[in-house]
Amino acid sequence: MDQENDLKCIKVSLCKNGVTIEVLGIYRSPATNVDQFIIGLNNILQDSQRQPKQIQIFAGDTNLNLLDKNSKHTSSYLDTLCSFSFVSAINKATRVSPTSETSLFYKI
Repeated sequence: MDQENDLKCIKVSLCKNGVTIEVLGIYRSPATNVDQFIIGLNNILQDSQRQPKQIQIFAGDTNLNLLDKNSKHTSSYLDTLCSFSFVSAINKATRVSPTSETSLFYKI
């Protein structure tokens, strides 16, 4: 497990029949700085791009309200993921509480 700025990340790579699959799992505590989290996420994704793979799956708990389209943090987070070719697989809240919502992304 890696810790980069304000996020925790685990990466698992699998290879079967010549196909490499990488799964990135991330977590950001709600008490941490969102801007630092996005910088750390960008660094981890840049590092991950250096290794060849056919399939990359990104999942995590960011403790960001991704449905708040007016939030600069939401926009910055989604822009970062898009810059690495991640596409949203779930566009609705998967867990709703008074303070958080989560989402899942994958790369094609």
